[in-house]
Amino acid sequence: LIDLFPDWPDERFPLYALYPSRHLPAAKVRAFIDFVMAAIEPKAGGPV
Repeated sequence: LIDLFPDWPDERFPLYALYPSRHLPAAKVRAFIDFVMAAIEPKAGGPV
């Protein structure tokens, strides 16, 4: 697993994105990952 938020201070609900390393994620998956990261960035207090 790749930890998407290694500096996230709260471990109540860890979040991971899994996809084969030999393939780039589909555009829909990449868009979702970007959306989630943007949504939680203000709560993280900085870049995620």
